[in-house]
Amino acid sequence: MPDLPLIGSILAATVVAYAAGVALFVLVTHAHLVWHRGVGRPGVLLRQMLVEAGWALVVQPMMPACYFVGRKVGAGKGGTPIVFIHGYGHNRCAFVFLARRLRGAHVGAMYGFNYSWLRSLHDIARSLEVFIDEVKAETGASRVDLVCHSMGGLVAMQLLSDERGLSRTRRFATIAAPHGGVAYRGPIAGRAARELRNGHGLQALPALPMMSVYSDGDNIVFPKQSSHLDSPRAENLELTGVGHLGVLYSPDTVRSLTRFLEAAD
Repeated sequence: MPDLPLIGSILAATVVAYAAGVALFVLVTHAHLVWHRGVGRPGVLLRQMLVEAGWALVVQPMMPACYFVGRKVGAGKGGTPIVFIHGYGHNRCAFVFLARRLRGAHVGAMYGFNYSWLRSLHDIARSLEVFIDEVKAETGASRVDLVCHSMGGLVAMQLLSDERGLSRTRRFATIAAPHGGVAYRGPIAGRAARELRNGHGLQALPALPMMSVYSDGDNIVFPKQSSHLDSPRAENLELTGVGHLGVLYSPDTVRSLTRFLEAAD
């Protein structure tokens, strides 16, 4: 018979350890942000940290399941299919809540692309190309829309750096993406470390409609100018007082993204 008190103690210890890890991550990353840009308004900073910790506590435990299920994360009311591309250290579970909020929009079926962030951007982009072809075959669409968070924006840029990627894509949006790199100069595991530090490095941005949503309070991707897309085809939306995960779930992000994706060519 299972030792229920022992199992309960192990579960409680696991939850406490996980919560402590999240708290430490939020504190350290926000301390790094404050060191670079200053405190700003303390009340806004504290609220942002609590929201960031809350989302991490909710979303991160979903990751193991999302390696096996959830390839199709939602369905809209008709339109171009969406392929979500997650960021460093994450998987498609990052988009479960965003897809839920987009269900009523005039968008097509929504799919989450999983990849190993330890691989090179070139290799990830080639895998993404195959995934997009599978989505096109499944939906009958000629092109897809790309919605990317964090490092996913660099993956999309790699894909769109040649005609093969451009021909498969109608428009793309990035959320908290380090287009110009991040200020962090410590160790980064994986073969995409250089691009994460320095940005995508493209001389010319893709000739597609683009949107970049970012925050002045992003505790991972800063300074905020790193996320700005300097192109007449690009729409930039700067939010205030939300962190790296918070910007992904912000109502302002959802509204702007819905409008952008529902727009006709």
